[in-house]
Amino acid sequence: CETEEVIAYSPHASAFPFQVRLTSKTHLAQFEKLSDATLHECAILTRNLIIALQEMHPTVSYNLIFSTLPKKQHSHHKAFHWSIDLCPRITSFAGYEIATGSMINTVLPEDAARTYRSCIKRKGFES
Repeated sequence: CETEEVIAYSPHASAFPFQVRLTSKTHLAQFEKLSDATLHECAILTRNLIIALQEMHPTVSYNLIFSTLPKKQHSHHKAFHWSIDLCPRITSFAGYEIATGSMINTVLPEDAARTYRSCIKRKGFES
């Protein structure tokens, strides 16, 4: 899904089934420096994705993880891009994940994106 300034996508090799990453289309290292208009788009897109997730998995728990460059790290602003990850907790860690620190995601990102798109379209949200 995308708006004029923000894009949401299912990242390749994500840790969680149906994980979604939101970020701005233009490079920006710090979330707190978003314009009011871009912040509004980000909020609407986040809400729409959470509603879609709750429709797909009504009892799912999830985490929202904000990644932004710390204020004192200005020298790294060209290498870092802020993001928000919506991480549904559909599966649990088992022996393999605990022992190796590697995650097994049983849902391809293309399938997750297709499912989100379909749900958002059914709800009548813009994407």
